Amino acid sequence: MVSRGDLMAMLARIDEDLCKAVIDALRTHHPFGPSWDVTVRDGIAELSGPPHEHANKIADVLARTVPGIVRVKHLRRAPCPASSQTS
Repeated sequence: MVSRGDLMAMLARIDEDLCKAVIDALRTHHPFGPSWDVTVRDGIAELSGPPHEHANKIADVLARTVPGIVRVKHLRRAPCPASSQTS
Protein backbone atom coordinates (compact mmCIF):
# COMPACT_ATOMS: atom_id res chain seq x y z
CA MET A 1 0.00 0.00 0.00
CA VAL A 2 1.29 3.47 -0.91
CA SER A 3 0.37 6.35 1.34
CA ARG A 4 -0.21 9.96 0.36
CA GLY A 5 2.98 10.83 2.27
CA ASP A 6 4.96 8.38 0.13
CA LEU A 7 3.65 10.03 -3.03
CA MET A 8 4.42 13.52 -1.74
CA ALA A 9 7.94 12.45 -0.79
CA MET A 10 8.50 11.26 -4.36
CA LEU A 11 7.39 14.63 -5.72
CA ALA A 12 9.15 16.75 -3.09
CA ARG A 13 12.55 17.57 -4.44
CA ILE A 14 15.23 19.94 -3.31
CA ASP A 15 14.87 23.34 -4.98
CA GLU A 16 18.44 23.16 -6.29
CA ASP A 17 17.65 19.87 -8.07
CA LEU A 18 14.45 21.38 -9.45
CA CYS A 19 16.36 24.40 -10.73
CA LYS A 20 18.86 22.18 -12.55
CA ALA A 21 16.01 20.13 -14.02
CA VAL A 22 14.22 23.25 -15.31
CA ILE A 23 17.42 24.58 -16.88
CA ASP A 24 18.04 21.19 -18.47
CA ALA A 25 14.49 21.07 -19.86
CA LEU A 26 14.85 24.57 -21.35
CA ARG A 27 18.23 23.81 -22.92
CA THR A 28 17.16 20.42 -24.24
CA HIS A 29 13.76 21.28 -25.67
CA HIS A 30 14.24 24.96 -26.61
CA PRO A 31 17.98 25.19 -27.38
CA PHE A 32 17.71 28.21 -29.65
CA GLY A 33 15.43 30.18 -27.37
CA PRO A 34 16.53 33.10 -25.22
CA SER A 35 18.72 32.51 -22.20
CA TRP A 36 16.82 32.32 -18.93
CA ASP A 37 17.91 32.92 -15.38
CA VAL A 38 16.15 30.30 -13.29
CA THR A 39 15.56 30.21 -9.55
CA VAL A 40 13.32 27.82 -7.62
CA ARG A 41 11.96 28.35 -4.13
CA ASP A 42 9.46 25.99 -2.52
CA GLY A 43 8.73 24.41 -5.90
CA ILE A 44 7.98 27.75 -7.57
CA ALA A 45 10.15 28.40 -10.61
CA GLU A 46 11.00 32.00 -11.42
CA LEU A 47 12.16 32.54 -14.97
CA SER A 48 13.88 35.79 -15.79
CA GLY A 49 14.53 36.59 -19.40
CA PRO A 50 13.95 39.05 -22.18
CA PRO A 51 10.32 39.93 -22.88
CA HIS A 52 9.16 37.62 -25.65
CA GLU A 53 5.59 36.33 -25.54
CA HIS A 54 6.15 33.19 -27.63
CA ALA A 55 9.32 32.18 -25.76
CA ASN A 56 7.62 32.84 -22.41
CA LYS A 57 4.85 30.38 -23.25
CA ILE A 58 7.32 27.71 -24.32
CA ALA A 59 9.46 28.20 -21.21
CA ASP A 60 6.37 28.07 -19.01
CA VAL A 61 5.22 24.76 -20.47
CA LEU A 62 8.70 23.24 -20.27
CA ALA A 63 9.21 24.30 -16.64
CA ARG A 64 5.84 22.81 -15.69
CA THR A 65 6.90 19.42 -17.08
CA VAL A 66 9.46 19.08 -14.29
CA PRO A 67 8.01 16.96 -11.47
CA GLY A 68 7.93 19.02 -8.30
CA ILE A 69 7.40 22.40 -9.97
CA VAL A 70 4.09 23.69 -8.66
CA ARG A 71 4.02 27.15 -10.22
CA VAL A 72 5.95 29.25 -12.74
CA LYS A 73 6.50 33.01 -12.50
CA HIS A 74 7.98 35.16 -15.23
CA LEU A 75 10.18 38.06 -14.27
CA ARG A 76 11.35 40.57 -16.83
CA ARG A 77 15.00 41.20 -17.26
CA ALA A 78 15.48 44.94 -17.59
CA PRO A 79 16.64 45.94 -21.07
CA CYS A 80 20.00 47.62 -21.35
CA PRO A 81 19.54 51.37 -21.40
CA ALA A 82 20.21 52.88 -24.78
CA SER A 83 23.30 54.96 -24.73
CA SER A 84 22.44 58.56 -25.28
CA GLN A 85 24.40 60.30 -27.97
CA THR A 86 24.74 64.01 -28.21
CA SER A 87 25.12 65.76 -31.52
